Amino acid sequence: AGWNHSACITESNHAFIWGKNAMAEMKDGRLDPVDAPSPTLVKGLPAGMKINNVSCGSHHTAFLMEDNSVYALGIATDTAMPIG
Repeated sequence: AGWNHSACITESNHAFIWGKNAMAEMKDGRLDPVDAPSPTLVKGLPAGMKINNVSCGSHHTAFLMEDNSVYALGIATDTAMPIG
């Protein structure tokens, strides 16, 4: 769990995230954070690759993949610009 969000990996190797500012949507040509009040499937992770671990920071979430690559989403700077 992070500051105001949580994430999980299912036994079937799907990642879900939920909570305050847990997702982002395009608005006026930029990504804006939005709340996810219920578990929402994380899109964009490599298909067919096992997710070994998930870790939530205060405003971001990182997924460790089986090839040791890391995929992250959230806010990575002091500004409110989300990463996807």
